Amino acid sequence: MLKRLFDSITAVFFGDIVALTLILLVHAGSSASAQSNTVPSEPRPDGAPHVETSVPPAKDAPVGDLPAPDSQAAEAPERSLTVGQAPQSGGRPLQPEDKYPEKLDVDIGGGLILMYVQPLRKGYDNLFEVFEGRLRLDAKFGRFLVHVTPRFRNTKERDFFPGISWVEEGYIGAAFGPTIIKVGKVYRQFGRFWDNSFIGNLQYDGLKLDMNHGVSFEGTLGKNERMGLGFAAQYFIVDGTTNYSLPERDTLAIPGGRRRNQFVGRVEPFYQLSDSMSIKLGLSAEYFEAHLPEPFGKQDVGRFAIDTTFAAGGFTMWLEYTKQLGRHVRAFPLPVDEVTGAPGSSNNVNYFLAGGEYTYGMFTARFNFSLSDYAQVDTQELRYVPGVAVTLNPHFMALLEYQRVHLVVRGNDTLSDSSLFLTLHAKF
Repeated sequence: MLKRLFDSITAVFFGDIVALTLILLVHAGSSASAQSNTVPSEPRPDGAPHVETSVPPAKDAPVGDLPAPDSQAAEAPERSLTVGQAPQSGGRPLQPEDKYPEKLDVDIGGGLILMYVQPLRKGYDNLFEVFEGRLRLDAKFGRFLVHVTPRFRNTKERDFFPGISWVEEGYIGAAFGPTIIKVGKVYRQFGRFWDNSFIGNLQYDGLKLDMNHGVSFEGTLGKNERMGLGFAAQYFIVDGTTNYSLPERDTLAIPGGRRRNQFVGRVEPFYQLSDSMSIKLGLSAEYFEAHLPEPFGKQDVGRFAIDTTFAAGGFTMWLEYTKQLGRHVRAFPLPVDEVTGAPGSSNNVNYFLAGGEYTYGMFTARFNFSLSDYAQVDTQELRYVPGVAVTLNPHFMALLEYQRVHLVVRGNDTLSDSSLFLTLHAKF
């Protein structure tokens, strides 16, 4: 029976590929002959804003230090701006549940983030810059789709980035009912995707906003029902060379370091308690090989996480715990011992994330706390991020946040950052 099912799916899949190829060839020929009479079409306008507390409750819009696509379920990235959320790259992305078009459907969007930083400690200068420009390109024909999100700025966003421009996500996909298969550079679906901030939390160790090269199978069952289940199963051959960790804090942020053979799984059951109240629970697990420079070599790393989100009216709160076993870096939170050569990292790490926000009209007040406990080296990093967002309309938002970071090494507490961040977000 399984063999017959596999043969049926294979026949449909490859039959569609052949049909798509023939149609595109005819389409390309007719387009070339009529090019002089062709008028470029306008990008589709955004749909109605999505509010996190509305039905369905199966997702959290990513926002922040590079707001990222919320693809924990079957949806393609880049969601509409909501009150208290940073705008994404613009436009409505093509969704796998959309009706299969009879012709090629193209959607284009873009956005910009401006950032001002005011350090509150002596000896540090302020900064104002175009933090990031971004584009979003979506095309769909039948069950097949292409999604690309180029991003660019004047200088490298992280020192280990290959250049000043990069592909955030880029994949070819195929939709099958409420599920989608993506092949290319895809966001990893491990733990709660994001916390709606700009400054962020655990992404500095590579746990959030992490893109990798491989295959992802994602979906949502019962999306418009009172109860449902989101899920993702992913295999990444190698890391994506870019994410929002800091130098030396993730494997790919180390010169010569790479993550390979990464397996990720997540399930997220959700329940709509009432029209304005919902709760969901997320369970995640992953394994990967951290290939570190010699003398450390290949390290086996495993993680599991549990998270929950509760929403009622304009109020939302979240909790997450992540356990890591294995060493994925060599010199954080402490440097490598110059005498013994022992790594300054920990092979036993506990991550905690907790936060909440309340939205009233165009204003959102929020607070987020994250703790990284590097148990083997008796070191903790604590990050406090309160903030206020003002959403003028679905295309423009201002977000003011304060970040305070403490590094506690064997009981000695050091203030490592105290700064104000003002970011202006625009999208189309």
